[in-house]
Amino acid sequence: MTETEAEADWLCCDDHPVHLLGRVAAHQIDSDRKLLLFAVGSCRLFQDRFGGDWCSRELEAIEQHADGSDPATPLRSEPEAFGYQDIPGDATVIIRWVSAYHPIEAAFEVTRDHGPADGSARGIMADHAGQCALIRDIFGNPYRPVGVDPSWLTSTVVALAEGIYQERAFDRLPILADALQDAGCNNDDVLNHCREPGEHVRGCWVVDLVLGKA
Repeated sequence: MTETEAEADWLCCDDHPVHLLGRVAAHQIDSDRKLLLFAVGSCRLFQDRFGGDWCSRELEAIEQHADGSDPATPLRSEPEAFGYQDIPGDATVIIRWVSAYHPIEAAFEVTRDHGPADGSARGIMADHAGQCALIRDIFGNPYRPVGVDPSWLTSTVVALAEGIYQERAFDRLPILADALQDAGCNNDDVLNHCREPGEHVRGCWVVDLVLGKA
């Protein structure tokens, strides 16, 4: 497979998230933080299947841990510590897997044990497509890496990116694109990613690029 064909496969693959993660590893993109945020993003994608708002609070704590000073240290997160007693046992397993720092296993355990209610092939394909989209949102395009130009990092751009990240306000990404363009950014990959519809999560590669997060 040529480099051009491999890039086309990366951009259109929507049925094999493990395959895409293999491409990430092949390009030596080594970020425990991004892998953890992918697992959290997967859990958020399907959290309506768990029930209860305890899940959101635990996932938020894990996100905060990912952005901590030592994200490689396992996070001991017991649901009971959040004041929740009546939690489905199988759902706690997923969160504990994430918090015990097995993010990839946790992400795919979600689709195995908490798949679509009807178990249909179409539903499973939709789950896999959602995870593929998350991988591209978090890791960008490994075949066309983008470096940040310091001139793009105006106070407006940085403030917008920080607000989007902290508040999960990804609906503001088109505004960030406008601010980046005003600052002199003419990179189509950056601008299009902000403006095109799709799922975005903490770890979004453009927001991370602006904020200097790895």
